[in-house]
Amino acid sequence: MGFLIPRRNARLILHDDYEGGEVTALLEITMRDYLLLKNLRANDEEQALRLFGDRFLKAWNLEGEDGQPLPCNGDGMMLIPLRLAVDILNAWQSAIETVPVPLARPSSNGLSSVEASMPMETLSANP
Repeated sequence: MGFLIPRRNARLILHDDYEGGEVTALLEITMRDYLLLKNLRANDEEQALRLFGDRFLKAWNLEGEDGQPLPCNGDGMMLIPLRLAVDILNAWQSAIETVPVPLARPSSNGLSSVEASMPMETLSANP
């Protein structure tokens, strides 16, 4: 039986002018998708925003001026203010590029430490 790679989501909380806005996006992406998006961001920001919205954006609570929910997809990414779209994409890219720090392992009270298993011998008095 193989190992199933987890498909986790990142919850991005918006600040400043967009406080109260929440975005959920896929956190675990393939290397192919990462490189594709990075290349698109350098060469075609619109396509990068559409790709993010259509492939990685999972949910948000954003509404238009009429109070109606904005579509949570690439088209919706094109309807939100430029700064908000770029902030979302930057926050998500930061989240996927951040390597989580592993939790500290509990102490084994030294019983299995390398030093305890090393052979010890008395040094001679003459060098």
